[in-house]
Amino acid sequence: MPLKFELLCIDQQEKVKYTKPKHLLRDLSISESLWKSEPVISEDSLELYDNRQNINVSIQPFDTSKMVTGDRFSSAYYIIVEGEFDNLEPFRIKLIDQLKNSGFNHRQILIDDVSNKIAIDIYPQEVRISEDLEEGDEQLIIPPNSVTAISNLMRYILAPSSLAGRGLGAGFLFRV
Repeated sequence: MPLKFELLCIDQQEKVKYTKPKHLLRDLSISESLWKSEPVISEDSLELYDNRQNINVSIQPFDTSKMVTGDRFSSAYYIIVEGEFDNLEPFRIKLIDQLKNSGFNHRQILIDDVSNKIAIDIYPQEVRISEDLEEGDEQLIIPPNSVTAISNLMRYILAPSSLAGRGLGAGFLFRV
């Protein structure tokens, strides 16, 4: 079952050099860091598809005229990415970096199934380790599967401050 990663990106400072969704589509399609094969472009449905990664990117314009603040921005889009965990997990960070480089100074994650999956997978291991540590045994013996759990916990961090430059909020998990 494919996972979903959805974000809203807005150019508040008019740094993005285009206002049409098909131009964002083309901009993303030429970013070599995102793709493992030449992406298939569908300008009619505003989608990109990478056959090797099995990643589908869909772009939807966001109407800023209905924003509560009354602000209007030249470029604002919903971007929806679907794919399998192993490919989507690194892709989402590259995508956010690409959007930042394109001039979108506001990038808000709306749905992140990858982070949800990471959190669900490591939570039971974290609870087990916490309980072992709370018991305060002077000779804490960690079974081999817990060593793996500790190793996995150390590979994943929750660090909103280190992601501030990417314009992301708290709750975004990524592999280090």
